[in-house]
Amino acid sequence: MKKRSLFGGLAALAVVGAAAAASIEVIKTNKKMSSYTKKIVFKGNLIAYEDEFESDELAISFSGMQLDFTKATLVNNQGKLSLFAHYSGVDIIVPAHWRVLTEGLNNRSGVSNLCDGVEGDVPTLTIDYDLCFAGLSIRSAPANVDELVGL
Repeated sequence: MKKRSLFGGLAALAVVGAAAAASIEVIKTNKKMSSYTKKIVFKGNLIAYEDEFESDELAISFSGMQLDFTKATLVNNQGKLSLFAHYSGVDIIVPAHWRVLTEGLNNRSGVSNLCDGVEGDVPTLTIDYDLCFAGLSIRSAPANVDELVGL
């Protein structure tokens, strides 16, 4: 009987430890997200920028997000996007003539930027990211904008 109560006590201790670790992770994520102006949690979303774009801040957690810049223009040919993604997928679509520069923190995440090789004096969007178990995909718009997924 003593072995059984010892194992039961260890199991209860493990459950409490796991709950504490999960609570700490939630607190850390909420603290990171608090500094961003827009927060998206547990939902898929499409944000279409259609006017002049200068900057934006997005925090995304447990969500799928598509950012469509195909109808936007950049103020003074420069724009900045601050992005925090936690257990999320983010798809960014820009006009074919834009350059996109990326920099940031990558914790067990993936970044695919198909727009960093655009040369010359062209509109440039800089994305400053903080990714945690997330995927970030950046691509140019197809010739026919109606082909975009979700539109």
